[in-house]
Amino acid sequence: MLWQRLFKSEDSRFMLSTAFKLVGILLFVTILVVFDLVQYIRVNYLFLKANGFVGVEELKQAYFDFILSDLRENLIYIFIFFNIVFFLGLYLGKLLLRPFKNIGEYCQKVIDHPDEVYIVDQFSDYRLLTRFSEQFFNHLRDCRHRNKLEKGLVSPVFMGIHKPVLDKIFLFHFSFLMIIVCVISTWALIANALSIYDQVVEMALRTTKGMSPNFHYFIGEQNFIVNELALYIILLMVVFYFILAIHLYNQVSGAAFGIFSTMRSFMKGSYQNRVHLVGYSYLREYTRQLNKYLDYMNKNFNSEHNGH
Repeated sequence: MLWQRLFKSEDSRFMLSTAFKLVGILLFVTILVVFDLVQYIRVNYLFLKANGFVGVEELKQAYFDFILSDLRENLIYIFIFFNIVFFLGLYLGKLLLRPFKNIGEYCQKVIDHPDEVYIVDQFSDYRLLTRFSEQFFNHLRDCRHRNKLEKGLVSPVFMGIHKPVLDKIFLFHFSFLMIIVCVISTWALIANALSIYDQVVEMALRTTKGMSPNFHYFIGEQNFIVNELALYIILLMVVFYFILAIHLYNQVSGAAFGIFSTMRSFMKGSYQNRVHLVGYSYLREYTRQLNKYLDYMNKNFNSEHNGH
């Protein structure tokens, strides 16, 4: 019941979705690594079988027993690590929504408290939105003090923006956690793959002791496999997390531009304009609060609307 209540709202579902995406990449790459290690064992098994090694069935069983026993021993640590990544994903989703939540909460408070100050969250700010929203809300507060809604002076730097712009600082801020997850996850996967590989090789060499030097050469010279596997892990993790970063950025950048455009047009005198975002259900509550404040300002401080 608590879990259902926690993720009942659209914004909390967005946070949950972000967490699953973060964990999903790690789980997918982990499965691929395990699959590659299993194939490595099968190749060694087939090589020894083709060369008449009498204990090949026992060696194969020993290989897989070792992997399963090692997995069971580390299961609790794997579970803990995946949970840490999951909660980091929840926090990442919260960071992405924070600029919009700040706007919504401010709009909800300022109607009853005209002197409420809009405070920008510098760490998670989408600069186009937060820099302009600070100017916008200060202008509306001045209008309330003058008891009249008037046009405001929009800085030329904001006038030339007609589509979402890439905010590298914002992208880096929310990507920082993803970089940490990517680095630690990559290190953990490579370290475990190397450990399993070394122990499998050691087991094979002990089991085939006394056989032809060709067997030992074949088994001992396979370190290139794990080296390539390490590069494979690094490439997959970097590519997948980079794609996820761009995907998450796109999920908020369009909405940020839509809110910015509405604020700008309202400040220029289009007092009937409201935020209407399609496909951003996780921001609906915050845009509804903003629209409610715009309605309040238009109704109570627009002389044209009041017929004065």
